[in-house]
Amino acid sequence: MPLEDELANAADLLRAAGAHVDLDVAPQVPRAPAHVLGPVIRETTTNVLRHGGGRWARLALHLDGASWRYEIVNDLPVAPAAPTLMPGSGTGLAGIDRRLQESGGALDVREEDGTFALVATVPDPAGSPR
Repeated sequence: MPLEDELANAADLLRAAGAHVDLDVAPQVPRAPAHVLGPVIRETTTNVLRHGGGRWARLALHLDGASWRYEIVNDLPVAPAAPTLMPGSGTGLAGIDRRLQESGGALDVREEDGTFALVATVPDPAGSPR
């Protein structure tokens, strides 16, 4: 499935759950590695929904130098299930981390100031900044 559709589906699911969603997608997205980022988008959307996504979410996918950067940020509910959100504590984020590392990418997960942020980076298959 094209990444534009994956992101639109993710936004629709979050909206259906009651969240206000901002979606920001780079025009070069058709060349992004869908085989890596598609499952990451699906899993992170599931995680947000499973752990009480809050009132808003922001999804973004951009080319940042020679890497693609996917970010999903949402506000945390009053009593988040924080221990299950960190890599290594559940199969979802650990699987994302493994998939990204196998592709030369990286995962960064943060909880701060009432938000949960996940940033996945993966090298651009074209290999050059644009």
